[in-house]
Amino acid sequence: AARAVAMLVGMHADGEWDIGRDDDPRPLLEIAQLACRLTAAPESLIDVVEPPAGPVPKLAPLDLELLHSLGWKPEVELQDGMSRTLHWLSSPA
Repeated sequence: AARAVAMLVGMHADGEWDIGRDDDPRPLLEIAQLACRLTAAPESLIDVVEPPAGPVPKLAPLDLELLHSLGWKPEVELQDGMSRTLHWLSSPA
């Protein structure tokens, strides 16, 4: 995602751009469990709650066609990206 932003800034691209990946959807619970594994935290820290009453918001799918047409594609898998981020956050400044 950072490379996509850098590419668009370098191109002086205008407008709104969807940046992300739509090829590997994950439930938030799975993301939380992965975060616990990477940090050696107990999964008991995860508090699964019921969604609020009412209609479930529908999110529009990402429109990545234009970004892909410029040559960008995702390069980092979720676990690797989270591991890299954790390493960066835990490194001394």
